[in-house]
Amino acid sequence: MALAPCLRTLVLLAVCSVSPLALADAAADARQLYAEGKAEYAQGHYEQAVQLFERSYALSESPALLFNMAQAHRLAGPSHCADAMALYGSYLAAFPEAENRKEVEERIEELRECADAARRSSAAAANDANTAPRAAASAPPPAPAKASGPAPAVAPSRLPTGPVLLSGAGVALAVAGGVLYWRSWEKHREAERVCPCYPGTYSRWEVLSNVSYALLAVGGATLVGGVSWWVVATPREHAEPAQAMLGARGTF
Repeated sequence: MALAPCLRTLVLLAVCSVSPLALADAAADARQLYAEGKAEYAQGHYEQAVQLFERSYALSESPALLFNMAQAHRLAGPSHCADAMALYGSYLAAFPEAENRKEVEERIEELRECADAARRSSAAAANDANTAPRAAASAPPPAPAKASGPAPAVAPSRLPTGPVLLSGAGVALAVAGGVLYWRSWEKHREAERVCPCYPGTYSRWEVLSNVSYALLAVGGATLVGGVSWWVVATPREHAEPAQAMLGARGTF
């Protein structure tokens, strides 16, 4: 039982030794936050300055900061007018004999109209938000749109397979014949430069030259046939109007 008073004494001594250090740290932090708030205030960052002044006030509880907070709120915009008025009032309550009392009272009067306007605007916005769902609920549902009938289906244009394949084969044969003819012609020019040659030296290229003629002829004919088939197989979109015009002309 005798140990209890001793423990209480030790706890009190520990608290007394720690409290001055904690208070010193809090005061240093408050001064640092105040300096940062002043810097933001000087740069026109009033909302940031308000936050820093409020944190400094929470640590130091210095009434002088009420004026700084009120000034930053006043310059932060119309939505801060009410807060600025309240802080100016708290500052005058803490310092009734303040040297700038007249200036502060003038600020309060200037902010009164601004605070009232902000209050009315907030009330109107809340009223609009409440009436909008009721207006939407009472509005009659939109009339269904009248069906105007299904849109005519547009048949996708498809290329005829047969004419395309035939035309492609004709182009391939013609290209092969052209390439073969060009190679044969090159060999013929070479023979003109270096001959007389041993008989039969260029006979293979003479045969290939004849083959190239055949390929060109067959390829050209196949291409013409494919294109003709394509033209005949393609439906004429304006056939009926053309026939109507012919019938009209026949009446004269």
